[in-house]
Amino acid sequence: MLRTKNSFQNSHLRQLLRHSAIYGILSICIFSMYSCQEDVDELVGSWVLKDLVLTNCTDASNNQSFSFDESGCTELQGALLCTTGVITFREDGTYIYVGNVTFDGDVINDLSDNGTWSRTGMSVVICDSTGDCNGSTIQINGDNITVRDQAAECNRSSEYERM
Repeated sequence: MLRTKNSFQNSHLRQLLRHSAIYGILSICIFSMYSCQEDVDELVGSWVLKDLVLTNCTDASNNQSFSFDESGCTELQGALLCTTGVITFREDGTYIYVGNVTFDGDVINDLSDNGTWSRTGMSVVICDSTGDCNGSTIQINGDNITVRDQAAECNRSSEYERM
C-alpha cells in the first residue's frame, strides 16, 4: 500500500512538473513574441497645429507669432486667421499634411503635402513630396511636439498637439 501511494505521488509529481515545464516554456514563447516586436515610434499619429512662430526673418516685419484656439483660429488685424493643419506620421515612414490657412474666410495657403520621415535617436528628418529634406528638428514632449525649421527666410517653430 505504501509503495502504491509513493508511486501515485511520484507519478502525480512528474505530471505536475511536466505541466509546469510546458506552461513555463509557453509563457517564455509568448513573452518572446511580444518583446521582440519593434516599439511604435512615439511620433506616429496625428497632430494638430496649435502655435506658429516666425523669428529672425530677413525682413523683420515678417517676424510673427500665432496661437490658435480650439477651433484653430486667432485674431489678426481685426479678422480671423484660421488653420486646419494636421500632420499624420505613419509607421511606414511616410507622412501626410492636410489643411489650409484662411484669413477672413479666404484661403491664403494650402498646407497639403506628403513625404517621408525617418528618425535616428532624437533627430528626425522630414522629406516632402519633391524630395526636399528640410532638416527639421522635432522635440517630443508627451502629447506635444515642436517642429523647428527654416521657411521663407525665417526660423519657424511650430507647436502641435496629439489628436
